[in-house]
Amino acid sequence: DARHNGGPLDRLEDRRDRREDVQDRREDVRDRREDVRDRREDRRDVREDRRDVREDGWDRREDRRDRFDNRRDFRNDNNYRNGRWNNGWRNDNRYNWRSWRGRNSSLFRWRWYAPRGWRYGYRRFGVGHTLASVFLASSYWLSDPYRYRLPHAYGNHRWIRYYNDVVLVDVRTGRIIDVEHGFFY
Repeated sequence: DARHNGGPLDRLEDRRDRREDVQDRREDVRDRREDVRDRREDRRDVREDRRDVREDGWDRREDRRDRFDNRRDFRNDNNYRNGRWNNGWRNDNRYNWRSWRGRNSSLFRWRWYAPRGWRYGYRRFGVGHTLASVFLASSYWLSDPYRYRLPHAYGNHRWIRYYNDVVLVDVRTGRIIDVEHGFFY
């Protein structure tokens, strides 16, 4: 049987096998293309999800800021009148931080670190001066001013630790609104 030992039938079967192999490879290529398309769509979905998360995150931050601003009705507060800070808070015994510091000295003894790259050292600032933007980061804010017997800060105002001083700053502009020197140890 010369036909089956390298004869015409074997060659015919070989050709069919090769055609099937080529077809299989084409199908594999098609499958890979579909996989690539699927991955692209998945990435697009992920990007859209990320965009949604970012947008949601922005909304949450805004909500949190609103809660912070509305903690107390600032129109009735003695420290904030007609959009201007009233430093008469020092006459209110609730904010007697010196007496409070005497009984809670450990609260006023936490280490302070200058921002990376700050080479200017301490400068004594007063009301109206502008604090460098590196000090306006939230890591320098006093998150709970009343813990130190300081009045609540409203809107864009924040109490910020600057070396051993505490300054009330408008974080948009860096302008100092109020200062207590030698506040921390």
